[in-house]
Amino acid sequence: MDDNARQMLAAVQLAPPSSLLCPDYLYAELTQALPGAEVVPYCARGMLEGALPAMVVVHKGQMRGLGRALLRQILEGMEPVLANPVFVVFRQPQPEAAPLPPEQEAHIGVLREFAAGADTPRRVSGAKRAAIVSAYGVGNVGDDAVSLSGALMAKAVGCTEITYTGPAGRVHDLPDLSLVMVSGGGLIYDRDYQGRPDVENIGNYTTPLAVAREMGIPSAVLGIGVQGIHTALGAAAYRHGLAQADLLTVRDTGDQAVLEQLLGREVPLTADLAFALPSLLPAPAARLHRPLDAKPLAILALAGSMGGFDGMPGGFATFLQRLAMALSRTHEVVLAQHATDDARVYRQVATATGAGLKVLPNMGPERSLEFFRQAELVVTSRYHGLIFGLLAGARVLPIGDGGGKIGRLVAQRLPSLEGHTLFVSGQITESPEAILALPGRADPAEVEACIAAAMANMDLLSGIVR
Repeated sequence: MDDNARQMLAAVQLAPPSSLLCPDYLYAELTQALPGAEVVPYCARGMLEGALPAMVVVHKGQMRGLGRALLRQILEGMEPVLANPVFVVFRQPQPEAAPLPPEQEAHIGVLREFAAGADTPRRVSGAKRAAIVSAYGVGNVGDDAVSLSGALMAKAVGCTEITYTGPAGRVHDLPDLSLVMVSGGGLIYDRDYQGRPDVENIGNYTTPLAVAREMGIPSAVLGIGVQGIHTALGAAAYRHGLAQADLLTVRDTGDQAVLEQLLGREVPLTADLAFALPSLLPAPAARLHRPLDAKPLAILALAGSMGGFDGMPGGFATFLQRLAMALSRTHEVVLAQHATDDARVYRQVATATGAGLKVLPNMGPERSLEFFRQAELVVTSRYHGLIFGLLAGARVLPIGDGGGKIGRLVAQRLPSLEGHTLFVSGQITESPEAILALPGRADPAEVEACIAAAMANMDLLSGIVR
């Protein structure tokens, strides 16, 4: 914590408020520093229902997260108690409050200037730019796949330039912006893997929508997945944030039910954007054929976080190793590392079994799809690993919780795979041989229906891009 942050913290603790509005990244720290206070991050400002809290921490570099209208309300209805090069702290007016020292008062000018401004579309080159806001480039090939699909759809409806912002993209800094797109994947959740509020994830994918609305730029949330909205804060933030989008679609009926209840309106059902990649990418020049004397290729794309090993230290590594060894009798086995968080265990199992290893985030979605096209069999607990296998026409063995995203995909879209899926509800006790008797090939008509549903996103998108 630097001097500016220490000054801010001292100011809010000097007279602890009953309620406080703060930048998303300070939520956890200020919640701990102000026991008993209602701390509201910028992304959940809808919880305030138009009223001003007892205190507000304005970060000069994050005024877009507040918006001009709310900042004007703060400047008109509250009084500053601290202003430094980074923060301005406001509170409800107090009788006979002392004015700020002149050297601090000077720091408020930038707030007044921003609040008094107006946004006009910027056209520097005449190009149309789409900002793809997603988990692109952070180490998961599935997130990269839906990001690429969204970008290709944006190009197809007239955007000539694409910028991948990654999470927390500062879309207001981009010139020629014609579209802000939150591009697919299971991005909607409000708790991290340890069960703590994940305010920054909420803000990553709602703030750009609010900024786009304020700037008059069309915005879309396409083929989104919900991994859980468990808190009142998360519900308020997503209700306010997703309502800013001009277009919102979801990838399955479970996601649809959650968001329709949250928003109080209909939400179109499409499909995961990765299903659209074969329709959006150039057709491969030719299918890669393996040598005639080679064993058929089996890809293992399992997640270290998959269930089935509670109370079993090293259980996932043992399971993956046993599957690889059993498959090696009939197949050339390649471990397809889907995300960086599985790197250590995949290296360990590859070394122990002699199986090949492909790091899919390093390959990218297009090369990963080409690799999957060579497979005879794909065994996977990864949602996008299953989609890659389906698009490749391989035999597949999905592994997952019946109520989870893979289980829902099979039940809702791929009934031909119901007898070829390992549904996990407790510890996995089946032998590798029993598991490897399950794979099957999906009905091609079901896969084509998924592709068509994903491509429906592009038709809807064309209706909002100007």
